[in-house]
Formats: sequence, C-alpha cells, structure tokens
Amino acid sequence: DVRDLLLLGGGHSHVQVLKHFAMQPLPGVRLTLISDDYVSPYSGMVPGYIAGHYSLDEIQIALEPLCRRAGARFICAKVTGLDRDSGRVLMVGRPALRYDVLSINSGAQPNLHGLPGIAVKPIGGFLTQWPGLLASTSCEATGDAGDPASSAPSKNGVALVGAGAGGIEVAFACRASMPAQVPIKLIGPTLLPGLNRAARKLVRQAMREKNIEYIAQRVTNACTAADGFRLSLDNESVEEAMQLLWVTDVRAPHWLAESGLDCDDKGFVRVNTFLQSVNDRHIFVAGDAAHLQGRERAKAGVFAVRAAPILAANLARAVQG
Repeated sequence: DVRDLLLLGGGHSHVQVLKHFAMQPLPGVRLTLISDDYVSPYSGMVPGYIAGHYSLDEIQIALEPLCRRAGARFICAKVTGLDRDSGRVLMVGRPALRYDVLSINSGAQPNLHGLPGIAVKPIGGFLTQWPGLLASTSCEATGDAGDPASSAPSKNGVALVGAGAGGIEVAFACRASMPAQVPIKLIGPTLLPGLNRAARKLVRQAMREKNIEYIAQRVTNACTAADGFRLSLDNESVEEAMQLLWVTDVRAPHWLAESGLDCDDKGFVRVNTFLQSVNDRHIFVAGDAAHLQGRERAKAGVFAVRAAPILAANLARAVQG
C-alpha cells in the first residue's frame, strides 16, 4: 500500500526536505514535488547576484536532479487550488494529483494593491526583470555610447520602497552594481523596524558613505510618468524615479484561503508548532506561506531553512501514520 507525500512548491524548506529523504528514504512512500519552475533561487544569494558577485546560474537550485536523488517525481505545473475532500491538488493543464500528506512551501506574492513597479518577491519573477533594469539605469548614467555623460548625478535613479532588512540589502547591492552617479533612494517610515538603535545608526552611517538617500516617509500612491515613476509620500511631497522596486509586504496565493484552510488576514495558513495546519492534520506548511501561531516570523528565507529539519521529521512521521 503506497502512501503519497506531495511537496507543493520548490522553496527553501522543500529543498532541504528532498535532501533529507535522499539520505533517509521511506519504504512504501511515493514522493512528488510540484513546482511552477525548474529552478529555485536561493534568497540569501540574491543580493550578491544583484551586486554582480554571482551569475544567475550560481544562485539557482536545479530541482529535477534533486528530485531524482531523492527518488521523487518532479512535476512542473502551476497550482490553482486544493480539493481537500478528495485529497487532491488542482493544476493548470494537468489532471488533479492525489495526496495522503501534503506539504506547502509555495512562497508569497507581492501585495502592491495595483501600483506599478517591480516587486522583489516572488524572487523568480524579479530575477527575470533585473538585467533589463540594470541596463537601463546604467545607460541613463553613461549615455548610449558607454562614455560617462557627466559626473553629476542622473536626474532620476532607483527608488526602493521598504526600509526593512530586505530593502536595505537590495539598496546596497544596487549601489555595488550601478554607476556612482545613479541616485538610490530608500523609502519607508521606519528604518530596520524591530532592530535596535545601534543597528540603525550603523546602517545610516553606511548609507551615507555609499550615497544612498533614506526618506523616512510612507508611500501613499505611485503612478507611471513619461520618464519613469512618480511617488506620492505621506508628507505630501513627490519623489521621481526611473526605476521603482518594492521590498514590502507580501500576501499568500489566493487559492490557499479559498481551499478552506484556516488563514490569517493576508491568507497565510495558520500552523501549530509541528508546522501542521490547525484545521487539517494532513496538510503542513512552511516558509512564507505559513503563519506560526503565537510565534510569528518575518517572511524571510532563513526561517524556511530553519524549519526544514522539523518539517522533514514530521512529514516522515505523518506519512507513516
């Protein structure tokens, strides 16, 4: 009697779960990974890629070879929903797939409320747009012939919305890869919320040294303009930028809440300390898609990696009954 363990999403937790099952295979368990891409970018290396330290290939984890090593089937497909009554995952252009135990590590989506610009999450989508963004800002700074047009700053550079750790990392990475005369502005009401005053002081000092401007305001609106983007701020001032990046809040894919799983107000699945859905014991959730009740975590890859050993052990127990 074969039992089906289905891994939905190729995020950091599931990459580690596959490694676990490659080393400790379970007899009588059929393992399957569904991902909407053949590769999974490692988020910890994304700032290094933006800064030019790594090539795109170096930061991508190839999922199919990893599945082969774990004895798992690999299916590249977009998931549209769950039929929890029959224990099936619904996909675009493919028949529904049955599970006995399901693990979800599907990441999150940008929460831009229809505003223009490029969201840094999901990372895969951002990575496809980054080379064009870098080329356009470099061209503006140097002129098409590649000669420095001027040592004076360009009129409009890059605006990054979101002054948390992610926004700061991306701002410094942009500075490393872009010409010095391209202005970089980081916009957000609080610099490094949740961290102490000493950390904020060090970051402010480093930003001054790298010529990254911090604007302590909330963005209330954004629209496209002839030469890029126009941002309205809380204090009624307006900022202009040639490129606009959002490193802000994310929300869960809509189908999670639509499946009847107990979710928080942004659609993230509420899980207990076993990373198990609070209202469906056959479903586990890790990474950005999970809301760990009473112990909320930032939507950051480091927590998905830390969750992986616990997730792997509990999946092994659950699928064996």
